[in-house]
Amino acid sequence: MKRILVPTNFSTQAGWAIEVATYLTRRSNAELVLLHVVEYPATESFDAEPEGNDLEHDVQGALLRKLTIRNRMYLNELESNLSAIGISVIKVIRKGNLLHAIKTVVFDYNIDLVVMGTTRRSKIEEVLDKSRTEQVVKFSQAPVLAVREKPSRNQFRNIVYATSLSSNGTALPEILTNAERLYGAKVHIATVNTPKLSRTANELEKEMEGFARKYKLENYSINILNDKSEDAGIVRFAERIGADLIVIATHGRKELSHEIQGNIPQDLVNHSSIPVLTYLG
Repeated sequence: MKRILVPTNFSTQAGWAIEVATYLTRRSNAELVLLHVVEYPATESFDAEPEGNDLEHDVQGALLRKLTIRNRMYLNELESNLSAIGISVIKVIRKGNLLHAIKTVVFDYNIDLVVMGTTRRSKIEEVLDKSRTEQVVKFSQAPVLAVREKPSRNQFRNIVYATSLSSNGTALPEILTNAERLYGAKVHIATVNTPKLSRTANELEKEMEGFARKYKLENYSINILNDKSEDAGIVRFAERIGADLIVIATHGRKELSHEIQGNIPQDLVNHSSIPVLTYLG
């Protein structure tokens, strides 16, 4: 990885994301791109320059200008703290729509990984689909690592890779292959065998062993999970083995099941206290 993007609103959760990204940046000798977006109702985003514009002639514009100046100071302070410990930082501050800003920064700066802090959604938010992180997971062209709680450790050495084995042509994300090769990580390949998609254990074991050989995994385990819910089964398994990271392709419910309603990667991001890495499969 060459560049890791962390969108920050200076919250506690964003701080946890920076902590995780800092570890990954050090291990991969990458640059850390810090993005802050001063938001207002807009479908696009643009670079936030100190100079004024037409919007700043009204009350909303004046407020946005003050927020931009204040948050630029916060961003400068973050850069200074990270630079002091040897992290190479690129600062980006924009005005407008957060999702649009992330999308354009991923493209403009050739981002290899997005690391985002997130919070658990309420029931009504789940219905209204309000999670910013889940929206980024859904549309991002770069892998997204969602961090919902302060990690007990940043070393991703115990990784759950959730798959239906229905898309074996999908390349594994760089962070996963590097974790096994560079960090000595163990990859726990896991598939959920729901009642509606019941397959024999022998069939699944054969497919999973073939999957491990295909990607030349050496330190791995095979795990067949029997559960009514894919995301709940994965989370329970990951918690039971003390996993540091869950990895899943963003195929939505096609990745694990065509039958059960919902989007598995987004559900994992919302329900798992363990960091979740999603990537476009």
